[in-house]
Amino acid sequence: MGTSLRISASLQVFEAKPVSPEERLISDLLQNYTKEARPVRDPNNPIVVVFGFELVQLVNVNDRNQMITTNVWVRQASLADNEFSGGTDKYKTPVILTNTGKCSWFCPASFTSTCPIDVQYFPFDQQKCILKFGSWTYEVVDLDMREENGSSKSQYVESAEWKLQDVKKQRNAKLYSCCKNKLTDISITIVMDRKPLFYLFNLVIPCFIILSMILLGFFLPPESGERITLSITVLLAMAVFLQLVGESLPRNSETVPLLGKFYITIMAEISISLMLTCWVLNIHYHGSGSSAKEVPLWARVVVLQWLGYLLCVGKPDGSAPDVPNPDLRYHQNERRRGAPFNFDWETTFSPATNCRCARCAHARGAHYSAGERSPDESRLLEVRYTTDTPIDLPELRIKERPKEKLSEEISVLANSIREREKVEKNQEDWKYFAMVMDRFFFWFYSMTICISTLTIFLSRQEEVES
Repeated sequence: MGTSLRISASLQVFEAKPVSPEERLISDLLQNYTKEARPVRDPNNPIVVVFGFELVQLVNVNDRNQMITTNVWVRQASLADNEFSGGTDKYKTPVILTNTGKCSWFCPASFTSTCPIDVQYFPFDQQKCILKFGSWTYEVVDLDMREENGSSKSQYVESAEWKLQDVKKQRNAKLYSCCKNKLTDISITIVMDRKPLFYLFNLVIPCFIILSMILLGFFLPPESGERITLSITVLLAMAVFLQLVGESLPRNSETVPLLGKFYITIMAEISISLMLTCWVLNIHYHGSGSSAKEVPLWARVVVLQWLGYLLCVGKPDGSAPDVPNPDLRYHQNERRRGAPFNFDWETTFSPATNCRCARCAHARGAHYSAGERSPDESRLLEVRYTTDTPIDLPELRIKERPKEKLSEEISVLANSIREREKVEKNQEDWKYFAMVMDRFFFWFYSMTICISTLTIFLSRQEEVES
């Protein structure tokens, strides 16, 4: 009795499993089925494939290799690419078949396709990448593709580097040289803008910080002897910075990126500022010798008076800049009366006559000829003749001299003092000339940097508006 029970139990294990209607339907439909055949009842009619595309994520945009990688959802009813297989082999997504004969297939996919990247306005560039889906086997008389209605970015996940603007779908029917009839395809155009915050914070702002050192260099006193060192250090720092950010710039020989133009302009401005610094130092030490030449007349009128007054540059002795007085009406009236026109540019454009600064006093004393005595000299003689105390002078000791030689000796001494004061005045003028030019170059470079930067970075906005 125990043996019969064991036999019945083993027989129950080998009983056939019942077949479901779904399995029986699949077996019957796919029996002797050829996948390469076009699934259409009438061979003279084309099969219509409705293609849907849903962009999920922008994985990578490779500027150097001109490629784009995307994650998408594909919805279609036919497949022509046997190598990729549309994802049926990779993702194992089945085809949905309805009782009306409609076949729907939905699958996720990751595409890596070529995309021409235009880096002209990098990092404010906008890219347009086109993904084309179609059959290279069937012509339009055999397979016709139509785009699916609805949005193509409703499931999109925002990217940290790119801002998606639009996803466009368009059906194309084009005649190629390979075929007698047209081939249809669905072109997906992805429009995206690069987010420039990363590049502005890491590439543009440090460049402005380095550039500000050049502007501060115009306030560094020439006597410190560090202006050339500062300019060269800034130039080298900029060169090293460009080497570091070179990997971040796209490599493209067709167009120069907007950021590359900015760096080239900044390097040129730093180089020119180095040359101007050398020129200013040359002016500053131009009158350092014992026989300093006078500042040219045009420089005294244009730079020392007008430009120094407009820029509010104080003189080396701490006095305020001269106030120009270009009133020529007096000379015009004298000209109308028939008086000889004896116009002195330096006197006309000199400071106001009531100015009591040391430089103006020197300038007034320089107008006396060698035979005349200035008020300072007359005061010196008056003190000599009205006091009994001898006067100690640096070059001549006046003590019990004959009266007939006193006038000659004082004249020689006055000429020597006048020459020394003239040299000191010329030295002060050259130093003041350098100070005015430093202030002028500071404002000139500030305006140049602002204008060049706005011109470069606003060119993208002008392109978009046009």
